[in-house]
Amino acid sequence: MPASILQGGTAQQKLRKMREIQDWGKSLDPPHHEPTSTAPDYCLGASKFLVAKLVGLVPAERHLNDFLKSFEAGQLSSGSSGAAKAWGDSIQKYGENFNQKALPAAIKWGGTGANPKGVSIVYEKTPTKADDLLGKQVPLVVGVSMKGTGYRDHWVAVVMDKADQVWAVDPWADSEFGDVVKMANWTSFLYPVRAAINARPLTAVIPCTPPIFGYYARNGEPMVRTVDL
Repeated sequence: MPASILQGGTAQQKLRKMREIQDWGKSLDPPHHEPTSTAPDYCLGASKFLVAKLVGLVPAERHLNDFLKSFEAGQLSSGSSGAAKAWGDSIQKYGENFNQKALPAAIKWGGTGANPKGVSIVYEKTPTKADDLLGKQVPLVVGVSMKGTGYRDHWVAVVMDKADQVWAVDPWADSEFGDVVKMANWTSFLYPVRAAINARPLTAVIPCTPPIFGYYARNGEPMVRTVDL
């Protein structure tokens, strides 16, 4: 898909074209392969890669699976499978590896001209700080409670467009029903709201409790959205 395809359309349409679709894989019982998936079975990895596109670190028209099949991913000491875990598995276990190895490799692979030096993903647990970041056009990865019970069991990307409309982008399922959802009732991350995302359209709540948010920063400075929405 050429990047020029993102030059037209609404914010929702552009986000839909950029969205990553995770392979359901082990998330279902019995396991189910999603044939149109663009990312492995990591909702965090899929959401992080979308946010990386939104801030210009990787091309808007490429996907996480493209990177994982690349020479740059294969050159990592842990190989492409390790790169997939760095993108989407445990933050505590793989966070340092992601920032020091997998993320710079993806930026280099992407060829956008972005300098990987000093770039990292940072996690924040304070809702008011996340509000401030979002209002300054910093896209976020946000923890979700799919069953609405508080605890985190999913991740989505959350972004504000130039009209100050907030969108949740869910990597779950190749369906337009709840892939890019307008969060019309959102006022602050202090107040979790229901969002009819694909993963659990009737019960999903954003953010989870306790909340967690991720954003890209360069030398500590949050990176803002570069894609026109």
